[in-house]
Amino acid sequence: MSVEIKVVDCLGLLASKVAPNVFDLSSGQYHVSLRDQLVRGRLLVGDIISMDPDFGSLLVVGGGVAGLAVAVAAAEAGKQVVVLEKSGYPLSKQVGVNSRFVGPFMYEWPWKFSRSQVYPPVDATCWPTYSGCPALTSSDPVTAADFAKQVRLWFDKALADHPHLHLAIDLNKSLQKRVKEFIKGGFSSAGELDLAGMKWHRASPSPSSIKPAYIILAAGMGAENCSLPEHDGAKVIRGAWFRGTPFWKNDRLREHAGAGRDVVVVGGGDGALQDVLRALTDDLHPLQTLRRLESCPVVKAFLEGVGERLQTIELQGRLMATWRWNPVVWESVDTLCSEVARSLSENSMVRSAVLGILRRQRRGGGQKVTLLVKNGYFDKAYLLNRFLVHLIFHVFNFLEVNLKSHDRVLLDVGWNATVEGVQIKSSNHYRVRYNIGGVRRAVDAAYVAVRFGIDKETIPGLQMVHLSGDDQKQRTSLSRVPLPYAV
Repeated sequence: MSVEIKVVDCLGLLASKVAPNVFDLSSGQYHVSLRDQLVRGRLLVGDIISMDPDFGSLLVVGGGVAGLAVAVAAAEAGKQVVVLEKSGYPLSKQVGVNSRFVGPFMYEWPWKFSRSQVYPPVDATCWPTYSGCPALTSSDPVTAADFAKQVRLWFDKALADHPHLHLAIDLNKSLQKRVKEFIKGGFSSAGELDLAGMKWHRASPSPSSIKPAYIILAAGMGAENCSLPEHDGAKVIRGAWFRGTPFWKNDRLREHAGAGRDVVVVGGGDGALQDVLRALTDDLHPLQTLRRLESCPVVKAFLEGVGERLQTIELQGRLMATWRWNPVVWESVDTLCSEVARSLSENSMVRSAVLGILRRQRRGGGQKVTLLVKNGYFDKAYLLNRFLVHLIFHVFNFLEVNLKSHDRVLLDVGWNATVEGVQIKSSNHYRVRYNIGGVRRAVDAAYVAVRFGIDKETIPGLQMVHLSGDDQKQRTSLSRVPLPYAV
């Protein structure tokens, strides 16, 4: 007697489940680019449908790209969907942000397809046909504001096409409390959420309540920790904080750097490396910096020559991070990437090209960008940003450049730095106090960027459900599985 084994897609369910019929796309996630969030949301909906094809309704908390991707995928499958967004419009974090550039494939370098940012991919020789995704038509990275505009247009069209898809916006404190109590109060498929008093996007006909079979939390990653204690020059001022500009806010970094003023960046992750590159170059995004380097045929040939090695480093790092939770993975990736960059810096043509991409010094010279890193290596970061910063760093090291021997802005990296605080001298003059190897130091700057990542105490998903430490460990492990590029 043979037994048929039915295979059900469930990896998205296992990686995101936090309670019966409740899934969280916000907390404990590992791959968090805007494209990754979109893909993760679509995968989860596909897995729910695979497990329970006949469910009728879905509640989505959060109107970011993950929440919208979930909603449209479910609506296209014929489900009733209600999305709840506490701000006045979807993708509120990205709306109006012109200082950050995004692209679905920009950070897949050195793979060849990283050069075009059209999404979903349209090259039929390499990619199958995808439907239901927001269409990004620019081959170059776009501002976060433009990305938000294109995704919102896509979602508005889906609202018009699917009368059972609804978006409630601008939830006041009372409505937010009602939603949280509904989720915390032992949600089950028998529960019903009262939608009275909700304000609906585009004033579409809306339901008075919803009895969701499933809830998906997509309320964001939480508040970014971009603060440092204030310092009076002798000690930390208790209870006083210097607050930097969050990642998804327009900032004045490029304005100060372009005017020839010094910049300090604190942090060793991808956000910090992005800010370093924005301060060092006039480029809008790192892909533009790479193209400028490749404008020299010799340098382009050198970069192509190390492409396979960099791909191997990146792939091995992703696989190791999937199967072993240990920061030494990033130390290993960073060390190997640094070795490749150091080797390239020994070529005079490469050094000349690197100096050529950096800003020229202003106001008589002496400008620099200082990066303070708590470890002896960069933490989790995209390979392109990691490689470019290492390459610039090693070019300066090779030349043993001092502040008077060239006309380009200098990069100074303080490894294993413990930052004590920021002394506010004036609105455009700050002194960052830090310690390396027991030696206290200070550096002045007109602009300070602080990139410490997400404050885990502010993650919305954790505030809506009860998760133990063991739950988080399990979910974190599963969320490290790499995602497809498109679904």
